[in-house]
Amino acid sequence: MYIEISGLKRHRHFVKKPSDVRDLIKDLCDTDQFSEALEDADSTTTLIIVYINHCLTRRSYKTVSAVKTHLERWRELGDQVKPSYVRGLVEDFRSTEQFSKALEASEWMCEQRVFNVFPEDYAARLNLVETVLGLEEAEKFFERIPENMRDYSVYENLLRSYTKSEKTLDKAEDTFEKMRDLGFLSKPSPFDTMISLYRKLNKRDMVKKLKYEMMENNVKIDRPIELNVLSIVSDFKRDYLDPLWNKYKKEGKLMDDEYRIRISYLLKLDDVQGAEKIYQKWQPTGPKLDMSVPGLLISRFRAEGNESKVEEMVNSIRMKRIVMHLATLTLPLINLGLTIVVLAIMGAIITAIVKCNVWLFQQYPLLLVTR
Repeated sequence: MYIEISGLKRHRHFVKKPSDVRDLIKDLCDTDQFSEALEDADSTTTLIIVYINHCLTRRSYKTVSAVKTHLERWRELGDQVKPSYVRGLVEDFRSTEQFSKALEASEWMCEQRVFNVFPEDYAARLNLVETVLGLEEAEKFFERIPENMRDYSVYENLLRSYTKSEKTLDKAEDTFEKMRDLGFLSKPSPFDTMISLYRKLNKRDMVKKLKYEMMENNVKIDRPIELNVLSIVSDFKRDYLDPLWNKYKKEGKLMDDEYRIRISYLLKLDDVQGAEKIYQKWQPTGPKLDMSVPGLLISRFRAEGNESKVEEMVNSIRMKRIVMHLATLTLPLINLGLTIVVLAIMGAIITAIVKCNVWLFQQYPLLLVTR
């Protein structure tokens, strides 16, 4: 059954399914025909699509300031506002860094209670309050969250807020202890955030303590945590680090942090040649070249008064930067070339099918006669 879209008489579009409506509305928003797109919003579904597309394509405050006004209109349409729609709107705002609008939509969702609100909704709002209004307001909002809604996701967001600054170390530690009391330390994320903070403060003993706690409680030590630990704890033996290095190489491309940690460790062992070999294998991916990796060797050579090696390192940095930029430029071209090849193959297949049908019709016309 075809559906004629009202309000767009001059377009006279006919569509079969909701995806066609969404595509048309997006086109209208992209071409500044927002008012015409709104005329089609005769249901909650289409209105939210109109508004999301308009917000994502036009970020000025004047055009998208009335978030709550549109949310209220969704309710007036008579359709039930589905949670996935509003949560999707919040996420779209966040992904496009429109945090104030994301917070406004999140506030409406929690305050209007048009559907059940879950701890994850409070966690998302807590994060947005901290991003838009600051840590003090986030703390006030946390106190207003019902006790039964303060689950792992809420405390994890609060902990992340505290671990952003060295000044809130005490609050971060108190929150971490509270999570321990509540049984929320079965995942690696809280450990990762605390280890990162202790690393900034050069608290090696605390880093080691948390790692051993993870091992004792069978909490998975993922790659970022391992890197944080290795970057500050230097008393690991080589027979521990070498297998770990080989394991990372087998898992895929090594990250800049892993090269930096490996080079730093080898220099502490006075294995300068080994560090140089690791550096030669380093291929920066960009968009910016991480100078902390070659900086380790440059500092060592300068301390030794080896200016020729310093100059050699500077030249190698230039070459690696050129190669990195070339790789960045050529990758889209390679993808374009692959797309053209695929389209050419598809075109050839379609042409062959058409020719085959023509030949069959010429040879066996009765086979293609339909009732």
